[in-house]
Amino acid sequence: MLRRIARPLLASVFVVDGLRAALRPREEIENLPRAEEALGRVAEQIPVPVSPDLLVRALGVAKAGAGVALGLGVAPRAAASLLAVLHTPTMLARNPFWTETGAARREAIGGLVRDAAILGGLLLASGDTAGKPSLAWRAEAARHDTAKAAKHATREARDRTKRATKAVITSAERDVAKLEATIERTARRKTRDARKAAKRIERDLRAAVKDVEHTVGGVVGDVVDGAREKIAAR
Repeated sequence: MLRRIARPLLASVFVVDGLRAALRPREEIENLPRAEEALGRVAEQIPVPVSPDLLVRALGVAKAGAGVALGLGVAPRAAASLLAVLHTPTMLARNPFWTETGAARREAIGGLVRDAAILGGLLLASGDTAGKPSLAWRAEAARHDTAKAAKHATREARDRTKRATKAVITSAERDVAKLEATIERTARRKTRDARKAAKRIERDLRAAVKDVEHTVGGVVGDVVDGAREKIAAR
């Protein structure tokens, strides 16, 4: 609500001033000390022939148009910036205190201060975002959000890497444990089989020794019996 009142109030002086310059450019030139000389130098820089009156009229139309745009709130920041650019040379031309003395100098300084206050209002209006974030703030916020997202992505990637590494280590440990258990079972089975084989061999050897003893005993008995018979026959 405050902007709807302040903008038209600030713009009104430029609308009136611009219309006056557009309708009566000669009076505007006569009211500005050394204005015609300065406008003549500007006109010489333009490739198309332009008179000082036409320059003042064009500046007046631009000032009035920018004032209307500012008052209506149409691109107010751009309108205020344009008015600030147009107002600065006019402010200095209207109040050449450096060329005056006495009361005229004091009056020129007072007029310069008033015009400077209006320039300050224009600068405030040119930076007024109507409660919306400025481009600088939005750029800084975007940079902050990007940095925050990058930090979060880095932390998430680091956590994922840790989890993946831990999973790989855990899987490897399980595989090693399974391999150790398999080797241990295989060793136990081989040991058991070796013991059984040793027992069979021992049993077979004992049986063989018994057979040999039995065979040898029978042969020796036959030899002894034959020797006894021969002795008895003599």
